[in-house]
Formats: sequence, C-alpha cells, structure tokens
Amino acid sequence: MSPPRNVLSLLASCVLWLATGCGGTAPEALSLPQQAEAMAVCTARCAGAPSISCSGTTCQSVDHAYVLCDGLRTDCPAAPPSCTVTIGCEASGPLSCSGSSCQVLGPASTKVCGGVVCDGMAQWCPPLPGDLECY
Repeated sequence: MSPPRNVLSLLASCVLWLATGCGGTAPEALSLPQQAEAMAVCTARCAGAPSISCSGTTCQSVDHAYVLCDGLRTDCPAAPPSCTVTIGCEASGPLSCSGSSCQVLGPASTKVCGGVVCDGMAQWCPPLPGDLECY
C-alpha cells in the first residue's frame, strides 16, 4: 500500500523547506568566491641595523625611520652606539679606529706591539727597528 498523494507532497515540501530554511542554501544565494585584495610589501633601510619590512593592503616606508602597513607602524631600531679605541705605538705614535664594536689587541705572534680592531678590521702597530720588544 502506497502513501496518499497529499502525504508525499507534504513530505517533499518539508524536505525542500529543511534544505533551504535550516542551513541549506538556495541556488540563487550561492555567491562566487571573493577576489583577494592585493598585498603590498614595504621595506625601509635602517642605519647600522638590518632593514625592516611589512606587508598589507596599504603600506608606506621611510628609509632610516619606519614602515607603516595597514595603520601599524614599525620603527627602525636605534643605531648601536659608536666607539673609538686608541693605543700608542712606540714606532709610529698613536693608532686608533672607530666603529660599533672596538677592541685593543695585545701582541700576537709576529705582531709584537699590539693593535686595534673596529668592526672586524684589525690594524697593528708597526714593528720596532732591530726587533726590540714593545713596552
């Protein structure tokens, strides 16, 4: 025995109502995927430090100052303090250098009179005539 026609019609209506009214989506309500907004990247060079960058839908950069992306500002880090070292060379007078990292070097192997190093660049006092020892 098959169910009456009006029961089948009611059942079909309920299924359609459930599909569209309770979490289903009617075909005309389907939307196309939104196009992603273009991303911009900004970079600023910083004095004595690595460069800084940011990305967003809008950005601005000012070298040695900051980057600004979507309203968020990032400032360049403070430049490291500079230093200077000086030593007296017996054969030639003072020897000095400046940089962000400075150190006095003691005598080493053939460099018997010492030297200075700034930012990785070493300079040595010239040797004394007659292989005299530095004091």
